[in-house]
Amino acid sequence: MATGHADWRISKTYPPSADSSNYVSASDIQTLALTPPYLTPGTWYIQVQGRGIATYTLTSEPLVLRRPGWTMPAPGDTVVTPGLSPNGSVFADTGLREDGTPLPDPVLGTVTDQGIDLANTDYHYYAITRPTPTRGCCTRN
Repeated sequence: MATGHADWRISKTYPPSADSSNYVSASDIQTLALTPPYLTPGTWYIQVQGRGIATYTLTSEPLVLRRPGWTMPAPGDTVVTPGLSPNGSVFADTGLREDGTPLPDPVLGTVTDQGIDLANTDYHYYAITRPTPTRGCCTRN
């Protein structure tokens, strides 16, 4: 969205507003990421309604993971992520490289807080493989 205001509706039915129970909607967004299980193969329709004078650009591109996905251990299993305690409760850390060593601060070049600082409107995407069944974590009702 460059200027103005716009309402978005995204659905597999045409027009997206025809079935209010079956679309994703948003207003005045800069970025929207749709992924499975909601996003499925096939044709999708996007309805954009500008409010007032609105300027926007619509693009589509695949999400790119910043690193290979982590595996969430099943209850009672040990953590297998390099750099993390096998008996700990943390199984993923974006502040670690794949080999388990801490990421350096991009400006200083030394390890500081192991945090990743993202610029405004910048996104990183990560994946987690979870065991089945889980005990209430990462589930949808």
